[in-house]
Amino acid sequence: MAMYRSNRNALYLGGALIALGVLFLLNNARIIRFDFIFAHFWPLLLIAIGVLVIYKSYHRGRSPVVHSTLGDRSAYTADDAVDVSHTFGDLRVFPDSQAFKGGKLQTTFGELHVDLSRIKLSKGKNVLNLNVTFGEIVVVLSRELPVRVTASNVGGDIRIFEQKWDGLNQRAVWQSKVYDGAASALDIVCTIVFGDIKVW
Repeated sequence: MAMYRSNRNALYLGGALIALGVLFLLNNARIIRFDFIFAHFWPLLLIAIGVLVIYKSYHRGRSPVVHSTLGDRSAYTADDAVDVSHTFGDLRVFPDSQAFKGGKLQTTFGELHVDLSRIKLSKGKNVLNLNVTFGEIVVVLSRELPVRVTASNVGGDIRIFEQKWDGLNQRAVWQSKVYDGAASALDIVCTIVFGDIKVW
């Protein structure tokens, strides 16, 4: 799928972090001493990371393919099903399918933002699972869409349109007026450990 094409920048960043970790281990084992070099070039490393972030932010959104910026990922897709697992950083997904079947999106640390305002549903019952460990889930959808939202968390707030639940171990269920009896329907299951769930 076009949405999940590999990104060389993420590979380079991962390699650089691994190399830096190895250098720290060698320095601690007194095999290689680079305290002097690292102390003087640390600001240059921060400047390089800042330039990379600005450059990638500037170019984000110019292509319908996945963009990554130091862990953040945005995806515009016409695929009928989505399946993305992300560890660190925000995940933003903008499906534009004309026969959306749902799927699974998850991130461990960060915001999961899904814009469902442009989709049309596949026939039958479709399920979209959204999972976050620490962070936030934001879902944008139309009230005219035949949808049922089931949201649960350990700690944080749940807001579905005008309704709000707060406290610990909350579970909320909301469905649109056109959900019952619809030939095409979507069930969105939002699960977060610590953080907020917002649906509007």
